[in-house]
Amino acid sequence: MFDASSPDSTLRTDNTDMADSDEPAGAPMLPWTVVALVVVAGAILRVVADSPLWLDEALSVHISQVSALEDALRQDGHPPLYYLILGWWIDLFGDGDRTVRVLSALFSLATLPFAYLQGRRIGDERLARIAVIVLASLPFAIRYANETRMYALATLLAFAGWWLFDNARKQPTVERLAAVAVVTCLLLYTHYWAMWLLGAVGFWLLLAAADKVTGFNRTAARRLVATLLVGGVPFLAWVPALLDQAANTGTPWAEPDRPTTDLVRLIFELGGGLRSEAQLLGMVMLGLVLVGLFGSRSAGELRFGRLAAAATEPAAVAGLALLLGGVMGFASGSVFQPRYFAVLLPFFVILLSLGLHNLRGRVFFIVFAAVVVVGFATSAVEARTKRSQGLEVALVLNEQAAAGDVVVWCPDQLGPSTSRYLTAPTTNWVFPTKAQPRRVNWRDYEERNRSADPVAFAAEALAFSAEGTTGSSENTVWLIMATTYRTYEGKCEGLLETFASQRRAELLVRGSSDVFEPATLYRFAP
Repeated sequence: MFDASSPDSTLRTDNTDMADSDEPAGAPMLPWTVVALVVVAGAILRVVADSPLWLDEALSVHISQVSALEDALRQDGHPPLYYLILGWWIDLFGDGDRTVRVLSALFSLATLPFAYLQGRRIGDERLARIAVIVLASLPFAIRYANETRMYALATLLAFAGWWLFDNARKQPTVERLAAVAVVTCLLLYTHYWAMWLLGAVGFWLLLAAADKVTGFNRTAARRLVATLLVGGVPFLAWVPALLDQAANTGTPWAEPDRPTTDLVRLIFELGGGLRSEAQLLGMVMLGLVLVGLFGSRSAGELRFGRLAAAATEPAAVAGLALLLGGVMGFASGSVFQPRYFAVLLPFFVILLSLGLHNLRGRVFFIVFAAVVVVGFATSAVEARTKRSQGLEVALVLNEQAAAGDVVVWCPDQLGPSTSRYLTAPTTNWVFPTKAQPRRVNWRDYEERNRSADPVAFAAEALAFSAEGTTGSSENTVWLIMATTYRTYEGKCEGLLETFASQRRAELLVRGSSDVFEPATLYRFAP
């Protein structure tokens, strides 16, 4: 579907396969042994995380095990497909930390063949192998392969959908169009950012149907537009829940930021996070994407000019989807998180691979080795980083808390990652609702928390513990807290001050700045 950017373009434009012997002169081929070694290393890094589950992961596990899934998700803000699959997985293999994370690792590894197929279709055998290596070693992909969330599934469906879309574009048979419709539906039921991706694809198809996109069959474009609409029809059953979530949940846990700040955070996250090595890798990858966008080889030299033909579609679709998501997020006051980019990750992988594909000789090997080695290094550090102190806190409670003791969580966002490991027979209250700590109800979250009275809540907890459920003695009050959560400003400190004014406070677990989700544990004995 693409126009070649120059007569000497090394990338095909006719969607036909290219044999290894068709490689341009001077382009180093990556042996399959190198590809295999990188894939094996990437697979290992996708299953090595041993930290306790943090909030989002523990929520995923708890929600996937409820019978009234739609009601639970109306309090949470996501579509249901991943939770259904995770629930089936848990039924088969259990809900251990490593077990529930393996599901995402399998989704991530299953994406690698589609990176190869799409790289070969857009370019050649060399580009296909580069794409596999890029995805296998990409810190962003490894990070979410190690997390019990829907992002690895979203990337798998997006990559598979892109490949199936190109199949249907080439030959729009009923079977191929049906496959596109199915993946469209599955994407919508996996993550709401799929709406912006599909909206961008639909706009691109309308341009093609109007003969504004070179090399795109107008009949195929019209059929694919209809296919996307058909794929969206089953999602209409979920639209009432979506509208209810949009009206009542949102993203109260963070403030919207400037688009430029969001973009920088995304670049760093693609490189592995906020560590300096990860930031440097993110900037290098951004540079390679620009080389893929505007670079071409002519007479053996790398030259820069207009947008490269092979990069046109992925750049246009990803850019428009980001723009749509940004505009709609701004209009609704919701927050952009880099993890949402999982839906658009296939386009980034191909654009980055195109940039590497344009390099030759020593420069290629140096940059290639740096991307892979630094990517694996930052991923290894991230995989070994402790995400939550929930297990540490729960172990203390399991050892020391007694029946009738009152455990208070502030904020409630610490509840899922701690209660998952809690076996002590305590009375558990989250501030300010006194609900159970296994889930977080995000409905009208900010209004509820800002209007809550920590002094009155603490007095009620103290009075409850003073009733004494073990003979005539009072029971201990425990406080699990953190002070950096939005909508709780001053609330958890108010609980601590009130408890400490009535009973002697003992600090048992101190929140660590080295942990992604720190938690502090206090005991207030009778």
